[in-house]
Amino acid sequence: MSLKKIFDFEGWRSSNSKHLVPLFAEYAVAQKLSTPIKTIKYSLPKLYEDNTGLVSPNLVLKRIEQVRSASIKHVGEQKYNEQLQEIIELMETTECRMLKYVSGKDYLMPLLMIRIRELISSQPSKINFRQRIAMKCDISMLQSAKQHVLKA
Repeated sequence: MSLKKIFDFEGWRSSNSKHLVPLFAEYAVAQKLSTPIKTIKYSLPKLYEDNTGLVSPNLVLKRIEQVRSASIKHVGEQKYNEQLQEIIELMETTECRMLKYVSGKDYLMPLLMIRIRELISSQPSKINFRQRIAMKCDISMLQSAKQHVLKA
């Protein structure tokens, strides 16, 4: 069986997307409402239970509830619901929501590395792995950021 089939990137992406996109929607709401709770800096190992590179649905759901409760406690349910609706509408306009809204550095890359380490015996160094990914990565979504920096 080929490494491509064993790795099953689409399955990995689909499973993690199903859980991480709603979590990052909650993180976005918390950030927008200045909720005093850790969001992206929340420790990733608290969200998975094994070395498959997949987050645990139960642990992610528990975290979503923690963030949601903190936001509601901070600003009230009506303001929370209004902000959540805005975030969801914004996220729904994007085709590949996980790659656009979930932190690549803090969540996706580490989960990818965990999955690779579990499936293959030869381990690439972190820098080597990141360089290989960068060479294949589509950066077209970053063009507006480049223009913004150049104007500053």
